[in-house]
Amino acid sequence: MKPAEPSLPSFKVSAPLSGQLANLARGRALVIGYFESRRCAVVTGDFSVSWRSSRPSAGFIALAAVEDVPLYVDRRLLNVLRLAELKLWPGGLFRRGTPSIRLARPELWLQFLEGPVVMGPRLPS
Repeated sequence: MKPAEPSLPSFKVSAPLSGQLANLARGRALVIGYFESRRCAVVTGDFSVSWRSSRPSAGFIALAAVEDVPLYVDRRLLNVLRLAELKLWPGGLFRRGTPSIRLARPELWLQFLEGPVVMGPRLPS
């Protein structure tokens, strides 16, 4: 028997952004990915949030639209986003037209960065 797949993450929209997402999108899809940087055995990283007119590459999965805006997420982020309870907020000072992300459980993001998806499998000592 095939194991059940985990549920897909759901996204909430903060009150300050609520009702504005479709206007910001202007017919584009919201795409959420991530990037990481490694220096001296330390990994840092953040989410990437962007608007795209076309469907992203095969590494992304379509989720339920948010306020009628198509939403795609890097499939490697599915578990952390589902567990960390993502909420979309208005963008910051330099990205006013693109939402930002806040997590109710940000410690799960740090665990993700230290985990096998980013760091690779741990070798025995």
